[in-house]
Amino acid sequence: MKWTQLIPFLRFLKRNKLYTSISVIGLGIGMASCILISLYINYESSYDHFHEKKERIYRLTSKLDFNGVIDAALTNLPTGPTLLNDYPEVESFVRFRRFGNEAQLKVNQQIHPTPHVWLVDSSVFNIFSYPMLIGNPQTALVNPNSMVINQSTANRLFENGDAFGKTIQINNSVYEVTGIIQDIPHQSDIQINALISMSSLPQRFMDAHNQDWFRIGFYTYLLFKHPVDIPNFEGKLIDFEKKYVQPWSSENQIEASLTYAITPITELHFDNTKEYDQPKGNKTYLLIFSILAIFLLLISVINYVNLNLAQGSKRAKEVGVRKSSGAQQSEIFRQFISESFLLSLFALWVGILFVWASLPFFNRIIQVQLSMRELISPAFVIVALVIFVVVTLLANSYPALLLSRLNPIQVLKGTSNKGTDTRKLNNSLLFIQFLFSLFMISGTLMVQKQMDFISEYSLGFNKDQIVSIQIPSDTTIRNQITPWLSTLESQENVIATSQTRMPNGDNTGQLMFRVEQDEKMVEQTINYIFVDDQFMDVLGLNMEAGRNFDPNIATDQQQAFIVNKTAAEAFGWYNESLDKRIQWGLLPNGQAEHDGKVIGVVDDFTFQSLHTELAPLVLCYNPRGGNSLAIRFNTSELQPEITKIQSKWNELAGGFPMQYGVLSTSISNNYQTERRMQDVLTYFSYIAIALALVGLFALVTYSLQRRWKEIGLRKILGANNTQLAWLIGQQFGILLLAASVVASPLAWYVLQDWLHGFAYKTTMGILPFLTAIAVLGGLSVITISYHVWNMSRMDPVDALRSE
Repeated sequence: MKWTQLIPFLRFLKRNKLYTSISVIGLGIGMASCILISLYINYESSYDHFHEKKERIYRLTSKLDFNGVIDAALTNLPTGPTLLNDYPEVESFVRFRRFGNEAQLKVNQQIHPTPHVWLVDSSVFNIFSYPMLIGNPQTALVNPNSMVINQSTANRLFENGDAFGKTIQINNSVYEVTGIIQDIPHQSDIQINALISMSSLPQRFMDAHNQDWFRIGFYTYLLFKHPVDIPNFEGKLIDFEKKYVQPWSSENQIEASLTYAITPITELHFDNTKEYDQPKGNKTYLLIFSILAIFLLLISVINYVNLNLAQGSKRAKEVGVRKSSGAQQSEIFRQFISESFLLSLFALWVGILFVWASLPFFNRIIQVQLSMRELISPAFVIVALVIFVVVTLLANSYPALLLSRLNPIQVLKGTSNKGTDTRKLNNSLLFIQFLFSLFMISGTLMVQKQMDFISEYSLGFNKDQIVSIQIPSDTTIRNQITPWLSTLESQENVIATSQTRMPNGDNTGQLMFRVEQDEKMVEQTINYIFVDDQFMDVLGLNMEAGRNFDPNIATDQQQAFIVNKTAAEAFGWYNESLDKRIQWGLLPNGQAEHDGKVIGVVDDFTFQSLHTELAPLVLCYNPRGGNSLAIRFNTSELQPEITKIQSKWNELAGGFPMQYGVLSTSISNNYQTERRMQDVLTYFSYIAIALALVGLFALVTYSLQRRWKEIGLRKILGANNTQLAWLIGQQFGILLLAASVVASPLAWYVLQDWLHGFAYKTTMGILPFLTAIAVLGGLSVITISYHVWNMSRMDPVDALRSE
């Protein structure tokens, strides 16, 4: 494009600042939205892709069926080494076992609570790409009481990060730091602060796990010599189970089954099917966000096209003059494409600025750590350039082609009627914008309704005003916990205390029980919680029948059980539950370490998240054996009470920090994924609404330009503003109504499918859909009113003289 051709374009932009700004900003925001969502999708899709051997690494999982299925991410201890010994395609294995939820690392008499501490085999560095900064990866975790920590932990625990060769105490054991690894990326399903050699486990622990094929507790990863055919190898795992597990089951008189499966490490992040697994991503949400990105970009392109068409008529005479002077259609087409390319390039810079400004907020709502550096990665730059070129061509080709084909004689005579040719297209584009906006608004409102339902749902106990405190593994502290709790109970605002971990939705386990059914003992996998006699008082639970555990009855710890009503019904006991027999810690020949009877039935309460239907539950008596304690207060002002407890805790625990949490907050954390989706939908709903209104603004502008003389004539004949508003707005009202008819059932179907992920859910109702229509309708009225106000100020004679 020549400089002389650029001058008229710049003058045109100067005369039409408002429309130019709306065009550029709208397209820029659409590009920014697409970039933000693309960054998030790329972040979620790249989990564990940093491992050099990722194509050959698979995780082994097990499914146990004891009259109740446990599809677990865990395996038992001997599976990995046995597979290595029996199958030549297996090159190596590594097992991970969590070292508690949080380890208390003691350095120079100072305690450092540290999560993500694991017991692992020494082969971990042969399989995973955890770069060793200091130390020998081949020998670092061979010897007992060896520990490898990451750089951040080394800097936190030791001055200048000088940790190699130093010692760290955990509980009553001392570990030597034999290596320091680089901090691993956030996109790893297993986060690591410290690794402890598996050989540090007591031999009696190893023997107990090696002798029991059904005692699962380890994440097992296999490294194959070559990528494997998954169905083929899982067929071999069936033979493996027949060779080792079935004979052991028969020998121990256990009627159960165990099956194995493998999953490529690159696919683990989206595998939500396993119990006892690390937090996972949701592939459905990625699909939703991908569609969201495409639609937001499409809407911004539609707006850009409509605004270009709306402003194109102002340059029609310029085209006519140039064509009359001998300019060819191809030359004019290239000129308009070049001009639009410059605007699109400026829109891209606006979009990048928008990404830069909104990235901290976006990171906060989706809880990740995206950075602008990821925008300059080669793969992302290539994708961005492709998107930019495609968007530029889509947004600019049609308006440029339409203008370049104008008949110069008709244009100079003022008789060009090309606007009629694009009316149907413009209406169709606005219909798509309305449709998407209505879907976004109603979807956001429906998600909000479900989250409100969850927060207000009765869990069967009082979750408020309860504080949980983690008990350190230190023996001295544990011996003093009981008298310490007694002193707390004398405080003014303390109602009850319990040395039990409260049911926050993710901390219940499953055990193999034998329960009495039809006069015989049947083995079943059942949910359980170890509790003390104060557990029910803290939660405010109600006994349906029988009694609570009693510390004065010596046999309760070995021979007493309490079940919930759901268990009583599931086992066929109903109102005859008391004195029914239960066993756990099962031994051969019908024997068990704990063999007793049901002493009580408690009303049902929700001990898992609302994603899961209420299941049978057994409460086992374990006084003073819990790893945490709970305190119920009679005041909602918890912080002053926590401050009081803090001072008493310092007297009890010395250098151990008080790690506490509020139960209601812990329960709410079960729905972080849904809240994240809600926040993202809300964020982009605002953008979708803004873009839809820009589209409406463009189309109303275009409509007014086409009907300029008609409106002037109507004003001369006495039409008032209300009549003009109706004249302009009725076609858009019809489009909004038509979009509502399509969007409402579509949103209902998608949201109904989403709600299936909850065992307990709200009713759909029509209010979210009506609200969406009302919101978009109201904003449309405001937009149209703005144009009517502008029309009221014009002189109708100018419209009749315009040509």
